[in-house]
Amino acid sequence: WKVSSVMEERLRFIARLLARQRLARLVLKDNNPEHEPRVNFAEAVKDFLQLHCAVRNKRRTAEETARLLNRHWLPVFSRKTLQDMHMHDVSDVLDALRDTPSEAIHALAAIRNFFGWARQRRLIKHSPCEGLKLGTRSQTRSRVLTDLELVKVYQAAGEIGYPSADLTIGSGPFCLSRRRRRSILTHSSRLSSRG
Repeated sequence: WKVSSVMEERLRFIARLLARQRLARLVLKDNNPEHEPRVNFAEAVKDFLQLHCAVRNKRRTAEETARLLNRHWLPVFSRKTLQDMHMHDVSDVLDALRDTPSEAIHALAAIRNFFGWARQRRLIKHSPCEGLKLGTRSQTRSRVLTDLELVKVYQAAGEIGYPSADLTIGSGPFCLSRRRRRSILTHSSRLSSRG
């Protein structure tokens, strides 16, 4: 009986000692302004998509951000920590996308958004994207649907039914005018506000 109580007392002593050491390490980290947590890029992206994009973005925007991060950034940086990433790492990925300027612009926007979130959460001190500019611009599209193509789209949408039929009923003016819905709605609201 006495042997077990002595053992229990020793185990409690060791547990208290380990707890004090752990607490001391935590206090040191809190008091040390130089301490930066080491966060894996892949884990941080997963948190970003769940905690930020899924909550603050529309579904389509969140899906596109996830696609860009998964396609261009995760394959390259999945094993790196955020603290080990530098501007030249981001530039290397963007340089590989130079043949697709629009994709490069969107990929940069996604990674900038991610690093801004990481900085706001104090996972990093500075974003590797700070001051980074792309040397390309997305080019405007030069091809538009011909009248014959528009007629075919309009007729096919009517034959298919909902939700494509909405193109012929609700969105017909947009299709026929070759303008985006927002452009027409903005224009019509300006006209109606003039009285």
